[in-house]
Amino acid sequence: MRIGHTGGTADIAGLLFDDKEVREVVSAVGKPNEPAKIHDPELIDLTAARRRLRVTKSTIDEIVRLQLIPSVSVSGQAGRKTSRTMISTADLDAFDAEHVQLDEIAIIQRRDSHDIRRQLAVAGVRPLLGGQRQIARFYRKVDVEPLGLI
Repeated sequence: MRIGHTGGTADIAGLLFDDKEVREVVSAVGKPNEPAKIHDPELIDLTAARRRLRVTKSTIDEIVRLQLIPSVSVSGQAGRKTSRTMISTADLDAFDAEHVQLDEIAIIQRRDSHDIRRQLAVAGVRPLLGGQRQIARFYRKVDVEPLGLI
């Protein structure tokens, strides 16, 4: 945003604003006195969420597509038509607390993930998601804990 001033010394009374730019910024950020969602520290983008869950881009995209973690679309800066998908850190942490990846179970058990997957299938425990290429298999912890795997 461009700001100019009149006179020799810049003070608040002499500031000049481009009202068109001010309106663009306000419409992009939100109504006055409302926090801007894009600056909400509780929201993170999918890249940060992927790193926190230690999964591939395909996995986090599938989690969001299936709405296993709620997401919001946040508009970009004024003048740009792009938006970013963001998720709440609280929702991400809740998902992480309630689910476990097949690979994590295999590491804990020091066993091959195929053996673990067979054991879970025999016990009737199905993955919440996964099975497609590059998408991690997630299981609900409440289904896996009774089997003594975690």
